[in-house]
Amino acid sequence: MQVKLQELIQRLLSGTLAGIFRWADTAEDGIYQLLLDEGFVRIYRLAVLEGEYLIFFTVSSRDEIILCDVSVPGKESNPLVELYNFVNDHRWDDLDDLLAEVRTKVGAEICHGR
Repeated sequence: MQVKLQELIQRLLSGTLAGIFRWADTAEDGIYQLLLDEGFVRIYRLAVLEGEYLIFFTVSSRDEIILCDVSVPGKESNPLVELYNFVNDHRWDDLDDLLAEVRTKVGAEICHGR
């Protein structure tokens, strides 16, 4: 894998773990994207055989030109697999924040008799 691409993946992983980057769900289950000023990144998993899958990583410019599109086996230990697994495992974090807000607002409304 090219050095710049390795650095990009490692920095995205570090930033995601630190909460700097917030990946968004897409209309398709298991596909996540990160919108940046200069373009966007998409990451997803695709089964190739029973129990075997690949992690795909696509980087596009703001003009939607694909700059790179790579895949790695999902069972390998590498930053791309770690990034996908973290994003996939934390996809409901935004729902927790939204639910907390709704609970607060509904609780306040009920307490005020509305």
